[in-house]
Amino acid sequence: MAENRKGKRVSFVMPYFFREVSGGAEKQAYLLSKNLALRGFDVYYITSGKGEEIVDGIRILRILKFPHILQYLEYPKVLLKFFEIDADVVMTRIRHYYFPVSLYGILSFRNSVIFIPENAIPYPFYETEKVIRTKRGIRRILGVINALILDIFAFLGILLAKTVIVQNEKQRERVRRIYFKDPKKLPSLFEPLNVDFSKKEGVCWVGNLREIKRVELFLDLVRRVRGVNFYLVGRIPERYRNLIVGLENLKVFGELPYEETVKIIATSKAYINTSKEEGEGFPNTFLESWYYKTLVITFDVDPDGLISKGLGVKVKDLDEAERVIRDLEEDFGKFSDITERAYLYVVNNHLPERVIPLWCEVVGYYDVQDKGEDVHN
Repeated sequence: MAENRKGKRVSFVMPYFFREVSGGAEKQAYLLSKNLALRGFDVYYITSGKGEEIVDGIRILRILKFPHILQYLEYPKVLLKFFEIDADVVMTRIRHYYFPVSLYGILSFRNSVIFIPENAIPYPFYETEKVIRTKRGIRRILGVINALILDIFAFLGILLAKTVIVQNEKQRERVRRIYFKDPKKLPSLFEPLNVDFSKKEGVCWVGNLREIKRVELFLDLVRRVRGVNFYLVGRIPERYRNLIVGLENLKVFGELPYEETVKIIATSKAYINTSKEEGEGFPNTFLESWYYKTLVITFDVDPDGLISKGLGVKVKDLDEAERVIRDLEEDFGKFSDITERAYLYVVNNHLPERVIPLWCEVVGYYDVQDKGEDVHN
């Protein structure tokens, strides 16, 4: 694989490869891989499953067998594959693979790049604390052992990585304080779809239904504001099904392909985020809402204070959220200044033609002068 290498061979390692995914680390990994391939990079993507294929110029290598647990058992396999590829830059957005990425960088004298996706990730015992909170009995004991191993490897991965990329200043400060490293801040990628968003109606919530997303706040809002249509998009675990029964003004879509999810966001008047701040870094749903001029309403999540600076509305409780939604229904136009600023912010900072040159500069390929509005540097 090493013939004709021109210094532009990069490899991701991620548990999954998705083209059609509405959010999360996999979406950003796909967008970066695709856009690097379009610009002449040789891009490899190590992931779970069997077989190899080329998708959008990305060489998919399906060799991982443990995407859920015991990921450390596959570190030797990942490391050997990096050397077989002869990668110049290796990357991951998932903490479970921080260590093999960093180790390859040290052994090969190449660049190792790890991305911090959530605000809680830099903490050394993130996984172990989560298991202790959520598991019981023998599952807790076994889970703690597994999580502790993963946490130690993740800690070493951040410590040894040549390049750490964060999404906001909170993450940057935590990496500096805990690991004594100076991470780079890089905007998330966004690629627009051809979606008609001239007609808007209702309020949407999009995400994985798990504790840190606090969907209960959204459902309480649905019960309060009976005259407004609400939309919920996301896979619904069994424990949440009883919570959505009897809500006549709520339409539940379940898990949808990316394009359909974006259409719901684009044609809603508002998108509401109820997550705890620790569970997010820079939500893709913010970018999607901003670009399609859908008002972002958030309880906690406000990366670098962008919402508070005029790109949305931050609310402190359900009473305030209800007032905003009723104002929205009465006169959507009164929020047009906010949605227009948000749209321009995405165009100036998050499209591939802005982000890819910045990524190239961060990993040392070349210097770029045009850096948008310079809000991330």
